[in-house]
Order: sequence, then C-alpha cells, then structure tokens
Amino acid sequence: KVEEAQGVMKLCDQLKEERMQIQNQTGNEDLPQLKQMEVCEVCGAFLIVGDAPQRQDEHLMGKQHAGYAQVKAEIEKRKMKARMEIEEREQKKGSEREERDRAVEK
Repeated sequence: KVEEAQGVMKLCDQLKEERMQIQNQTGNEDLPQLKQMEVCEVCGAFLIVGDAPQRQDEHLMGKQHAGYAQVKAEIEKRKMKARMEIEEREQKKGSEREERDRAVEK
C-alpha cells in the first residue's frame, strides 16, 4: 500500500508539472494582441491609438461625437452666463454699499 501511494504521488507530481508547462505555453502563445485604446474627451468612446486617420475622421464627424460636442458647448455657455450674472450682482451690491456708505457719511 505504501508503494502504491508513492506511485500515485509521483504520478500526481508529474501531472502537476505537465499542467504548469501547458499553462505557460498557452499563456504566451494564445494571448490576443491587445490594442492600445484611449477615451475620446468629448463623447467618451473608446478609440484605438494609432488607428487609420479615416476612422478617426469618421468618429469626429459621427452623430454621437457631434451631439456630445454640442451638449458640452451649451453647458459651457450656460456656466459662463451664470458666472457673468453672479459677477454683475456682486458688482451691483458693491456699488449699492458704497452709495449707502457715502450717504451715511454725509
């Protein structure tokens, strides 16, 4: 029984070694070529780095990219308008304070 167990353990070790060799071989050979990708800053689409210029142009002229660009521009326009309104209100308040302070001094 001891000899049988030793034989099984030896077989087990051989199988483990074969499995490791096979995993190493398939791990290196069968990996698909991973492409470098980046995210479009405007619409968030994945773009392949170094892709054909035609495909990049098609992306830039596409409906999704154009739509997101319009939305982004509108958001920036509204933010700018809101900032300008806040600045105008603050200037108005500042000038009203100055007028009150002058009226109090007289």
